[in-house]
Amino acid sequence: MRLDVERRKQDRIPAREKTFAMLKSSERLGLVKNFSETGLLFEYIGQARLERNPLTAYFQKLVVFNVGDEFRIDSISCCIVHDDPVENSSSFITSVPIRRCGIRFRWANKNCRTALCGYLDKCQRLLDPPA
Repeated sequence: MRLDVERRKQDRIPAREKTFAMLKSSERLGLVKNFSETGLLFEYIGQARLERNPLTAYFQKLVVFNVGDEFRIDSISCCIVHDDPVENSSSFITSVPIRRCGIRFRWANKNCRTALCGYLDKCQRLLDPPA
């Protein structure tokens, strides 16, 4: 029996509605489920797995944006940690395969990190109950 051990150093925050991520190299666009300062998880439609190439692991570029908040960060350096099919997805079209992709950020650009941390703070404030 395998026990899943949480290895994340930071808690993930549920993403706000209409927050999307797109991997530029594969042009995969998906809905962000949760994220932190170190990475995110998004779901997309597709059957083909996104491959993680160890030689070019951190040469992936990611765009994260929210349609309603005018929030957008371009060209976040990142790598694919995992890409797995979603079993028993609650897709409105049951025959469409949904995949879940975990991303780890590599902060080469301080402005990108600052923008994302500001957005995370905003999302966390919306989750916290009023005092």
